[in-house]
Amino acid sequence: MKKIILILMFLTTLHAELATNENVTKLYVATFDRAPDADGLNYWVNQSTLALEDIATSFFEQTETKALYPEGYSNIDFINNIYINLFAHSPDQDGLTYWQERLDTNQIIKSQFILAIINGAKDDDKSILDNKTAVGLRFAEGGLTDIESSKIVMQGITADSTTSDAMIQAINEALGNVSTTVTDSLTGLVWQDNNDTINIRKPQVTAENVQAGNLTDTSGDTVFTYCTNLELDGKNDWRVPSLSELASITNVNNRPAFKTGFTYIGDKLYHWSNEEDPQNSSNGVGIGFDQEKEQGVGFFSFSKETILYVRCVSGTFIE
Repeated sequence: MKKIILILMFLTTLHAELATNENVTKLYVATFDRAPDADGLNYWVNQSTLALEDIATSFFEQTETKALYPEGYSNIDFINNIYINLFAHSPDQDGLTYWQERLDTNQIIKSQFILAIINGAKDDDKSILDNKTAVGLRFAEGGLTDIESSKIVMQGITADSTTSDAMIQAINEALGNVSTTVTDSLTGLVWQDNNDTINIRKPQVTAENVQAGNLTDTSGDTVFTYCTNLELDGKNDWRVPSLSELASITNVNNRPAFKTGFTYIGDKLYHWSNEEDPQNSSNGVGIGFDQEKEQGVGFFSFSKETILYVRCVSGTFIE
């Protein structure tokens, strides 16, 4: 009875929960038995203005959901499927009866049931959901979009964290083997476009060198050494781009303001240029690709030890 009361209390406060990468990933796992694709997760979290409960409801308007749970699909089968998607087992008889009665009598809708089950997970159920969520997040944050692969990565995930660790490692290895570049026909520049561009952040100058006053020493773990050491698609002449070069791949009509053609695009990502702030030698200059800014892009001055993203470039145009 205590569990039921807690669930009902939860249902009265669903409207206040904002969408995050983590809780929307759990919706994907529960509803579709798969990881979120990168485009889908980005849409629901960053472009949708809906709260989490509204997103859960909107899932049932999608073609994929209608195919999985067609008209006439019984509530008993639906409940069993959601439990199996989340926890790899069916509910006990008391739980099945409880939820069936409430769905059959329209006391709750299916999206509310899903959210209640997600938030009520405990013990091994919580562990397996946490592990599936970690895998799902890595899949989407790696920029992956293949739906069949998003289903495969959920197979074999249990409450044992070694199963999710192994799958995340497999995803990382797969991403490491997918090295891509984009050539800009207008400038002739070749741009790095792999998973690193939305996951790796480094300073212009290390904190140690900044503290020592060595503001022009770019040795150590910095964006400069990263690009210099980068080998990608058979090229090893990568460098940190100039501010003008970074500006050349923006499109103010896009949100975020990257030119089309790039695969790995994050939102609100600040990227280092190779330049120093002419007004302050302690700072470097970067560019922000931001969907919230009216113009879609902004130029910023940061302390050189600030950790920002980097997208290396190869070619002649510097300016």
